[in-house]
Amino acid sequence: MESLLSKVSVNNIGNSSDILSLKILDVNTDRGIAIINTIGEVFNEDGINDRQLVNKKTVDFIDERFEKLTFELDSIENTKRDFKKSNDISFIEADVIVDVNKKASSDVALFRIETQLQLAKLLKGAITSSKFTILPANIGLDNDIINNLVTEYNTLLLQRERLVKTAGKENPVLLGLNDQISSINNNIDESIFIYDKQLKISLSQQKSDYSQSSDAVRQIPTNEKILRSIEREQQIKENLYLLLLQKREESAIAYAVTAPSIKIIEYANASGSPVAPKRKIIFLVALVLGLGIPFGIIFIYSLLDSKVKDANDLAFRKSQIPVIAEIPFFKDFKLFKDRNDRSVHAESFRILSSNTNFSLPIKEDNVGQVILVTSSIMSEGKTFIATNLSLAFASYNKKVLLVGADMRKPKLHVALEMEKMEQGLSTYLHEKNISWKEVVMKNSLYNENLDVVFSGMISPNPSNLLSNGRFETFIEEAKLEYDYIIVDSAPTIYVNDTFLIANTADLTLYLTRQNYTEKQLIEYTVTLKDTDKLKNIAFIFNGIQSKAGYGYNYKYSYNYGYGYGYAEDNVGVDRKGLIKNPFQFVLSYFHKKND
Repeated sequence: MESLLSKVSVNNIGNSSDILSLKILDVNTDRGIAIINTIGEVFNEDGINDRQLVNKKTVDFIDERFEKLTFELDSIENTKRDFKKSNDISFIEADVIVDVNKKASSDVALFRIETQLQLAKLLKGAITSSKFTILPANIGLDNDIINNLVTEYNTLLLQRERLVKTAGKENPVLLGLNDQISSINNNIDESIFIYDKQLKISLSQQKSDYSQSSDAVRQIPTNEKILRSIEREQQIKENLYLLLLQKREESAIAYAVTAPSIKIIEYANASGSPVAPKRKIIFLVALVLGLGIPFGIIFIYSLLDSKVKDANDLAFRKSQIPVIAEIPFFKDFKLFKDRNDRSVHAESFRILSSNTNFSLPIKEDNVGQVILVTSSIMSEGKTFIATNLSLAFASYNKKVLLVGADMRKPKLHVALEMEKMEQGLSTYLHEKNISWKEVVMKNSLYNENLDVVFSGMISPNPSNLLSNGRFETFIEEAKLEYDYIIVDSAPTIYVNDTFLIANTADLTLYLTRQNYTEKQLIEYTVTLKDTDKLKNIAFIFNGIQSKAGYGYNYKYSYNYGYGYGYAEDNVGVDRKGLIKNPFQFVLSYFHKKND
């Protein structure tokens, strides 16, 4: 089945066309035609079945949903009915008007009763304050009996006042009026008491009615919110019910109508000639891949490789710093132990010593020359060069002092295969009462003309020691006793120790290493030269490994050729590198072109 599917291809006829073209590559044309036609029929039938299955599932789902919706609608209707019944709601808008009017009327009635109570209290105070005083009439009391009694009382008082002016106090008529006034006064007082009691009873009842009507009005928003929520839920369920009903009818109609999924415009036919494989294209692709892949790999390798490959890379950076020596690669750390040694190793450092002599400035005061050996980063071979260059000078019966000025990671004792001494340069720089001669190890194991000053104990502040002035004093005094003072210093990238003592050097040997030093570090070295941080800089190209096709062929007076690993026999460079190793030959071409 999978092999058959891999043969069938489906493509659009045109960018925006809905017409599809089916093709199959098969050695049997009849079988291919049958497969394409069968695919169309099966696809059409499968599409119809899929649509019917979807519509059938839709109808079944809606029918199941109808049962739940019916139950939910009944539940909502019952909830609405129970809520209206428990809150005495018939039609909430009309009930709101009734409750608001009832509250307003209760409020008016309550105000009227409270007013009547205050008026009755006022009248009662007027009666009790003076017995024969005119009472206020028509003050607003809603009690006709009291109002009539007040009127009658005031009339009798007026008659009494007129009679008092003409008759004596013992006048029978005056005494009779006094009795009538007292009697009416008592009646008014009693009537006010009864009226006040009635008003208080009415006030209590009215307050109860007002409280009920107020509660009903306050409950209106809550009832309205709850009722609207119930009605909203009811409306949603009803709309959903109608929508599902419509979808059910649509699905039922779609289920009954089984229109074909596709329309076949043209049935399958076969080509009379073979369509694959196309030999010309295969040959062309093979040729392109055969040439493109190797050259592509070589180009990418050359593009991404940022290491220094040969001495031309140093000149390519326009450093204007001379390369005074190219030191071969040695698998093991070797020392120039025998002054009669004629190995490649010995000859390399004899040449280095000669070139170093030519690079040193000429001095007329016949004092020693100071050579500073440094590099940009670690592992470029500073200690290896410093020790062997010292032994090379010593082999010419020159008095040489080798100084280990790298007081952070000293390796001079390891290079010379000696035990680390406790006293050294750091001891002299730190202890002012110690002379530099006390830290010099006289007559090394390999040459009696070589003296060594080790770095000593590792100090926590080497920069402070090197900048305290004692190092310059040490160099100035040592120059009087030695022909050459070779200083093995720290890398310049990591710390500034080398810059602190650079002014004492007559020549700075700057180490670079093949396939290890970054090309960008050459620009850094040029910056050091331009800013005068280092004096009289010369490059040493270290660790050169000759490879066939690269064009390295370093020949000295002894005609030593350098093979990979620099064996001491005469290897040389194979001029037939193109035939034996074409990849390396092409790679060499790219390197030379880039340089």
